[in-house]
Amino acid sequence: MNFTYLGPGKGHYILTGTTSNGKVYKYVGSISGVPAGDYEPITPLQAPNRLSMAEAGVNFTPRKGTLIKSNLSVSSNDKICFLDSMTRTIMELLRTLV
Repeated sequence: MNFTYLGPGKGHYILTGTTSNGKVYKYVGSISGVPAGDYEPITPLQAPNRLSMAEAGVNFTPRKGTLIKSNLSVSSNDKICFLDSMTRTIMELLRTLV
């Protein structure tokens, strides 16, 4: 089980010490409905991401002794793929302008 530090008065557990097996947490509950600890057994979730890559190449020989080569590569590393494409485009434009 992993504990996450949330800040004073935002959790139900406190860190009481460290042993050879790891950290020791104690449940302190709530006082008048307000959490009295600093930690909670929460594992943060990572936002979904998507990596897309494409490549195309052409070799063209119009006559003997002449070779024309062309390559095109495109990649997209979408770190917040749960947003729609218009929102991502606006966010990227704003980040570029700043």
